[in-house]
Amino acid sequence: FRHGMAAGETTFDAAAVEKLNRATGEWQLLEVDVTGDRLAARFNGTEVLRAANIANPSGFIGFQAETGAIEVRSVAIREGRP
Repeated sequence: FRHGMAAGETTFDAAAVEKLNRATGEWQLLEVDVTGDRLAARFNGTEVLRAANIANPSGFIGFQAETGAIEVRSVAIREGRP
């Protein structure tokens, strides 16, 4: 996550991700909120990541899988809070 970023506070709950992970063939839900230099991520409804002192450059959003192919069903990008 912090590759190429300045040092900063980051907390990630890998045990929660493992527990919340749905079975193969079921969709996972990942929600990411970025406000200023702070980021929070929820996995299947539970917050699992917080980071501070992140850069917010313009450009592309990418998806990466460490163990093979991924499928994406729906992507929504919103500016500001609903």
